[in-house]
Amino acid sequence: MLIHDPKRLEPYTTQLKEYFAGTRKEFDVPIDISKFGTEFQRKVLEVVKKFLMVLL
Repeated sequence: MLIHDPKRLEPYTTQLKEYFAGTRKEFDVPIDISKFGTEFQRKVLEVVKKFLMVLL
């Protein structure tokens, strides 16, 4: 179940706005993917994350 909680999302939305405004290059808010999708999807996200770290 999704719960509307703007205060909890504030750090994420702030950093996204800064990124799209061109004032931020990196994100430093934690993202917990442990409950996202299937085990396979989580593994794919981890590989993509590592790949992006190399590119940046």
